[in-house]
Amino acid sequence: MNKTYSRMSSIFENKGITTIELIVVISIIGILAAAAVNSYSNSITNKRLESAANQIYADLKLAKSEAKAKNKTIFVSFKGTGKNWCYGINEETACNCKKPDSCLLNESEKIYNSVAFKDINLQKARFAGGGSSTAFDPKRGFAVGNGVKNGTIWLKADNDNQLAVIVNRLGRVRFCSPQLAGYSKSCPTPP
Repeated sequence: MNKTYSRMSSIFENKGITTIELIVVISIIGILAAAAVNSYSNSITNKRLESAANQIYADLKLAKSEAKAKNKTIFVSFKGTGKNWCYGINEETACNCKKPDSCLLNESEKIYNSVAFKDINLQKARFAGGGSSTAFDPKRGFAVGNGVKNGTIWLKADNDNQLAVIVNRLGRVRFCSPQLAGYSKSCPTPP
């Protein structure tokens, strides 16, 4: 009985922790915190990429809708690449989104630029025929890019993930991404 009591007594007497144990625990917490911050940062960057693609998608759909409603050809024009890019929507002709009052829809300026999409690069906005504009036909809403009917807008985040907004010949708009989950992997060749 005395042996058991003395063993139990020595277990309960040592109530502190050693410096080594403290360093190990702090190191583990630091590693877990660093991994969480990196994962969170990557997630935020992916959400910014998706937000930019969703804005372009919505504006392409708006242009198609306005073409049918106004019975006019509506253009969506892109300019620039990298972190210095913009696009605008205009009636009847392609526009230059770098010039004020060049891109007008319903007598209101429709220009969006990269400032709104932090850390998102425009890799390429190319429509068949080599142009940087597409237009929507007023009768059927088909996409017409410099006389040919399709195109792709490639966006890239600072974490190297890419997301493409594709306009097909019928004016339908869709997404694809070689890296991001939840998107079609069926993409044209990335730039």
